[in-house]
Amino acid sequence: MARDRFEKYGVQDLEIRLKVRRSESGRENHVGPSDEVADIMVGDMDDTDGYRDIVIDSHVKGLERISDIHPKLMALQYPLLFPHGSDGFHKNIPYGKVDEKSTKKREYITQKDYYSYKFQVRTNEAITPRLGGRLYQQYVVDTFSTIEQARLWWFRTNQTTLRSELYMQQNFQDAIAVFRHIGHPDIFLTMTTNPLWDEVIQMMKLLPHCLPQNSPDVMARVFRLKLDQLIDDIKKKNYFGTCLGVMYVVEFQKHGLPHVHMLIWLDSASKLNLQANVDKFVSAEILNPETDPVGYAVVNAFMVNGPCGQENPKSPCMKQFKCTRHFPKKFCNSTTFDQSGFPIYRRRQSKITVTKGKTNMDNQWVVPYNRDLLVKYQCHMNVEICAHARSLKYLLKYCLKGHDRATVEIRGKKRQSNNGKGLDIGEDEIQSFFDGRYICGCEAAYRIFGFNIHYRSLAVQRLSIHLDENKYCTFRSNEALPKVAEREKEKHTQLGAFFILNATDEHAIQFLYDEIPQHYVWNDKDRIRNPRKRGKKIGRLSYTHHSAGELWFLRLLLTKVRGATSYESLRTVKGQTYNTFQEACKEYGLLDDDNEWHMVLLQCSESGFPPQIRQLFVHVMVNCKVSDLEDLWKKHWTTMVDDLLL
Repeated sequence: MARDRFEKYGVQDLEIRLKVRRSESGRENHVGPSDEVADIMVGDMDDTDGYRDIVIDSHVKGLERISDIHPKLMALQYPLLFPHGSDGFHKNIPYGKVDEKSTKKREYITQKDYYSYKFQVRTNEAITPRLGGRLYQQYVVDTFSTIEQARLWWFRTNQTTLRSELYMQQNFQDAIAVFRHIGHPDIFLTMTTNPLWDEVIQMMKLLPHCLPQNSPDVMARVFRLKLDQLIDDIKKKNYFGTCLGVMYVVEFQKHGLPHVHMLIWLDSASKLNLQANVDKFVSAEILNPETDPVGYAVVNAFMVNGPCGQENPKSPCMKQFKCTRHFPKKFCNSTTFDQSGFPIYRRRQSKITVTKGKTNMDNQWVVPYNRDLLVKYQCHMNVEICAHARSLKYLLKYCLKGHDRATVEIRGKKRQSNNGKGLDIGEDEIQSFFDGRYICGCEAAYRIFGFNIHYRSLAVQRLSIHLDENKYCTFRSNEALPKVAEREKEKHTQLGAFFILNATDEHAIQFLYDEIPQHYVWNDKDRIRNPRKRGKKIGRLSYTHHSAGELWFLRLLLTKVRGATSYESLRTVKGQTYNTFQEACKEYGLLDDDNEWHMVLLQCSESGFPPQIRQLFVHVMVNCKVSDLEDLWKKHWTTMVDDLLL
């Protein structure tokens, strides 16, 4: 209780500081130069209580606890934004009937629905909350924190563990499956919000006395419009050529502005055209102000890095007296690719410069860009060619690194004596470190509106594998196991439906298990597969570690054997049925000599990172029988040292 803490410690001044240090997940939490209101959601990965402890002092009842969905909560929390004390969200607001054909089953709106509605700009409504400036930012962040806290609590009370890191790992492996199907991406693009976009300025005219930086909902909506327009230019209008697929992730990262990391796949003809005309699509030079004044202006405004280094050692990009982005770059008369496959763009030495502060900057400081896209979108837009990049997994890891997090330090302030010297507080001085999720106003608004954070145009279907009589099923903890077993007994799994399909459809026997989703659609209700009539989907087998034994050998057979109609059929080789999948693999020649260990390392290298591959190699070397260890090393050492050579 607050009273007990007050009696024990008295009144103590506390301060909160963001710290640059490694979080519990191993990633380093950076602190960037940003002036924004944000929330640190501590304990978002733990089994913490899903409710806030809110106490009010009522004139009638005295001290009273209220729910975090109390209609008056926001009016009490933000009296300046809601001076009339009007009601906010409560759980009994019904959906309005737009038409009689509506298929909505929910009777009442959710918190997310309510605030998505409230954050829209309407000319017939007052804008009093928006006049709060930074307080309005806090209100936006606070509303999302309430929504997210309730959502996470629901997940914790409806499943055993909450595994958001598993979700990102699944997305990573899905993207690797796309790589295996259509090859590596050709273009890596990053776009950052411009707070002075014309659309933002025009919207501000409808909100007098409001500033763009204090309107995160407006920024989120305009960014989303620009992002959709960019996707349309790439996919439908084929700006870079015929587009086979797009994947992007939207991030915020303590900069207060949303930005997107995007990977783009092109068809074969467009790949060749891109590689033959790199300088046509990507430039790293300052344009001539006389022949292209518009291009010169946008490059000057958005695509010049720095100054940093000796000119500005306190620049945010500086670390240990070096620029983390490796600026300034070296001059180069033509575009080439280094040994790792990364492009070295043309940066000719010329007299054309731009001025930043007191520093004249030349082509060595230009971030690669596409001229036409830069002029059209009027924002920072970095375009990179990655058609030859060797470390594609690092490119994906950069795009799928999960929520932004921060480490905060809470400690007591030292009291000052009359002469200005600090007084010792004693050994019980408050000092605690917390690792939590960092949520800024733009991210809060972006997620409340329900915009996609992760998008992939090529769908991937995750195919389950299991041993016979070991089907996976879901059930509630209070359900009787005999009832669960009876319910699941007649249900076909994806693997079981694959066997049935091969037994009944002659056309299906020519495909492997992971090729089936390209030609057949999974009907989850009837648990069967029907011929695909439109669309495209890629199949991916669930990852299985070699230590899983028979399950791993089953997976290996499914990637090699076509037309299997049962588990027994998979174990049958040349008319003879073997007792185990391992024996069948050996008879197929998949385990001859050291093939088994080559397959293990190859499978791990497809979706794992060098530290994981090295660890697996050591495990195989120490605990398994390898006949030719030198050959195993020579064929796989390059995948183990990618992180050391870069």
